[in-house]
Amino acid sequence: MSSLSEGSDIKNLNDIVYHVIVSIEGGSIIARDVGGNVISSGVAGTDDSRVITEAITFVPDNGNVLISNGEYLLSADTQFYLDEGDLNPFWICIPILGNKNVHIFGYGAGITVLKLKPNQFSVGHPVAMMLNRAISLDPGFTAFTVANMTFDGNRDNQEQWYKDGASLILTGSPRSGGNYYNLEFKNSYGTGLYLGNNGMGSESHSSITNVVARDCSLEGILLDTAQDTVVSDCVFERCRTGLTIHGNNDYQTRTKDRIVVKDISCIASPLTIWCINDLQMSSVNMDCTASPNAYGLLIHSSIGVHIKESFFKSDRNKASSYGGASYIDADIDGPTAATLENCVLDGYYALHVLGSATATLRGGAVNASYACAYLRGIDPSTAMATLIGTVFIPAKHTIDCAPGTSINIMYCYSSSIGSMIVEGTLNNQGSYGFGLPDV
Repeated sequence: MSSLSEGSDIKNLNDIVYHVIVSIEGGSIIARDVGGNVISSGVAGTDDSRVITEAITFVPDNGNVLISNGEYLLSADTQFYLDEGDLNPFWICIPILGNKNVHIFGYGAGITVLKLKPNQFSVGHPVAMMLNRAISLDPGFTAFTVANMTFDGNRDNQEQWYKDGASLILTGSPRSGGNYYNLEFKNSYGTGLYLGNNGMGSESHSSITNVVARDCSLEGILLDTAQDTVVSDCVFERCRTGLTIHGNNDYQTRTKDRIVVKDISCIASPLTIWCINDLQMSSVNMDCTASPNAYGLLIHSSIGVHIKESFFKSDRNKASSYGGASYIDADIDGPTAATLENCVLDGYYALHVLGSATATLRGGAVNASYACAYLRGIDPSTAMATLIGTVFIPAKHTIDCAPGTSINIMYCYSSSIGSMIVEGTLNNQGSYGFGLPDV
């Protein structure tokens, strides 16, 4: 992973005027202002959280902080309640509170490393390494940058338990203008980058670019009720979920989310789309063959989902939904309508549609060891799938659909006749290779 993206509008380190520079000098960690005056110092490896926090506090609104090369060992010493009163306590390594705009840069991923000390995250002591939000229910930042560094959660030396909000970077309060680029998140005990909705608000008009997330216990990146946000040029490896785009169940009535995801790679890291109403996704390469329990591309109760020119693969030998390339469902949270254009789905099930969900495939291919199109799993089911100009590559069944479901195939082609289990309604127009009458 490079420290800067070529051809982007991301600022070069040399073009930025830094109000404070933090560096490790021998056995000391020192923060100096633009005139070289020491504003904070301490013992390296002991006082790193304090010195970095004091550097950020020192700079003016919209100020710039540079954290020089080296490994900074962080302790979670500051308690903060994410909910009103004394509810939902978290412990923070680097708190950025009171709606401050600040821009924090390193020398590059793998060069500037912020690493959590052992035994910080434990039951009853949840940790967010960096938190930016307002103190009360006021609006948060309108400009926030974190770039060019690695966050290491050191999860092998933390307790293992689930806690929503546990993350390497957590944001909260109504806010906008987040800019996260050239970052590596690894070994998180929870999520890597979590754009949260704590503090009675969510994040909008943000950009996440050139990010790698590896070995995160939960999500690599989680967008929780975010809007007008772009995720691009990211890689996820061995995370329980690579990218989760999560909304509330008011998605049929709220304003459009306008989320864009493009050019991402997911290795043993599935994707989740949950209660979203406007998502454009393209150039995704997902291979969940090595994921132990993953639904591949999971779309739940979402509308306005358009995915194109992407590849989704799961374990063809795993005879369950965990072997499916996709899992598209709708239930009491509301309907689902998703369109996939020129995509390839490859797994035990290729296209898996459940409940009352509807899915449309235009072009592309469905390649499966059990069923290319599988419409079963939630009873009763009224799932509907429409495939137009799609290639079927069956090892066993082209179609398996339950009573109450319907599948429309238009101008599709099957590489072999295979077999069908049709207990629902099948409509064919101009498709061939299935052993069906050409209607």
